[in-house]
Amino acid sequence: MKYPFIALVASLLLFASCSNSEPEASAPVLPEPLPNSFQSDYLIIEPLSENCWLHTSYIDLENIGPFPCNGLIYIHEEEALVFDTPLDDSAAVQLIRWVETARKAQIKHVVATHHHEDCLGSLDVFHQAGIPSYGHVKCLALAEKDSATPPQLGIGKQHFLVIGGDSVEIRFPGEGHSIDNLVGWVPSQKVLFGGCLVKSDEASKGYLGDANLDTWSNTIKWVKKEFPEAEIVVPGHGEPGGPKLLDYTASLFQQDTLSLDDRWGPEATSDRTVMDFGTFTVKLEGKFEKAPYTFKDTVELWEDVGWYITSRRLWAESNDPNDRFEFRALVRHSLIEQYQYIPGDYPSTKEYYAWEKNRVKWEGFSDYAFMKDSLPGVWVIPYINCIPYKGRDHGPFSLALKEQKNLRDTFVHYSDEGGMNTSTFVYKEKPCYYQIPYSILKVTRIQGDIREHKYIRVVHSYGC
Repeated sequence: MKYPFIALVASLLLFASCSNSEPEASAPVLPEPLPNSFQSDYLIIEPLSENCWLHTSYIDLENIGPFPCNGLIYIHEEEALVFDTPLDDSAAVQLIRWVETARKAQIKHVVATHHHEDCLGSLDVFHQAGIPSYGHVKCLALAEKDSATPPQLGIGKQHFLVIGGDSVEIRFPGEGHSIDNLVGWVPSQKVLFGGCLVKSDEASKGYLGDANLDTWSNTIKWVKKEFPEAEIVVPGHGEPGGPKLLDYTASLFQQDTLSLDDRWGPEATSDRTVMDFGTFTVKLEGKFEKAPYTFKDTVELWEDVGWYITSRRLWAESNDPNDRFEFRALVRHSLIEQYQYIPGDYPSTKEYYAWEKNRVKWEGFSDYAFMKDSLPGVWVIPYINCIPYKGRDHGPFSLALKEQKNLRDTFVHYSDEGGMNTSTFVYKEKPCYYQIPYSILKVTRIQGDIREHKYIRVVHSYGC
């Protein structure tokens, strides 16, 4: 007999059962454990946590050879979610079959975390299996531009997918490896799928053809702040790790460790006027007095004699790396006819008020003009002053008005009881005093299609 020991044990058990007057309950039949990993020539699947698996396929790189490309599988209550497809169709077929046959689950969604081949190379296979696909809204257009199969559904800043009753979060954290890179967060597993936005330990910077190097580091810092509970972090290539991979990536792409103040150097004043608009703050070089009252979406500043806003620098600060900013300025023009005093022959009050009632005057706004950058992210306020004086350019706003209203230059002092009044333009054949009583700085926060406008109203000093 081939298995004598097993036969002996079986006989003893049979004898015991026959000699016992009360039948015993049979032992429960336990199901065989489901396969927890997979390996073929095209694909490797290995566990990361109780319900998450790392899937790895390979791309042949010149002078490097086979290079691993990571994706993630999350399975819960017989439903599955896949982040990034394997590189080729054969590996994709094996992945779908493994989830369905080995893990007894159905893939409900697949998410391509950006438009490169290592994220959506086998997306067609998923579509043929009836599995809907997602990517950032920009990914759809970029994939088509590269003649690749695009995801079917676009994601903006944030999206949630439900797998077996459990919610998984997909976020656009900002530009980095590409302008469309997404990250995935599985809170029940404390697993963060960073994709190619995150580098493995000691990895090089890798492919930078579509990268935004100015924002990459700040984007990673935002990811770390947004998902502080992450214990497992999966990069697009190389070994998974912990939150230290985020620190490493942020340091790898850190562009400039100097603050804006440091970059300006010692010649800049250390005073700052800070305006808090809720979603962001604006900082202005110099210390200006703020009005005790506020308007909706507007902060009012007051100049003081000898302390002007012209040529000062300002910038915006936000905790969201997706934010971009634009700064524009307009001015309030004022043209007022000057009374032509004759020394020693001052008018009576009645005569003066009769003249004042019919004096030539005009007020109006300029068009908004874009401010120019002096440094990346730092704007310079154009020449804005309440009273241009002889020998100084009138500035872009008054020069535009001069052309629009067909003004002629003049510079005449008229003595009066208060000292001197000065006419700077001739308007409608009358000598007129020109001034800018106030200007408005328009700050626009841009994030995708969203535009939020805030305003800084500057009341100018007349002690020019």
